[in-house]
Amino acid sequence: MAMHKNNPITITCALWYEDRYHEVEVTLPVSANTFTNTHPTIDEALCALAKQQTELHYDTLIQHSVGIFGIIKNLHDPISDHDRIEIYEPLRVDPKEARLRRLRKKT
Repeated sequence: MAMHKNNPITITCALWYEDRYHEVEVTLPVSANTFTNTHPTIDEALCALAKQQTELHYDTLIQHSVGIFGIIKNLHDPISDHDRIEIYEPLRVDPKEARLRRLRKKT
């Protein structure tokens, strides 16, 4: 059965907060305006996520890099039903520096 183009879409947002990995399901409406992109954007999904998870702040979320299924995307890129939006935290330590620290601890 074909999906009606105005049905809401459900996506998953994957991120780290409170020192744990979280996957949060978010449902978004699809625009009825046929002259614009009918699918919501990553930006709209992050806004909905921040409204749903009050401990997350939209202004903080949009500062991070984001991707869909491991591919870096722009905030204005459209999303589709069942997409997995990943919100990437910046590295706290350069990986080379972390390896050097571990080596120094061993010796």
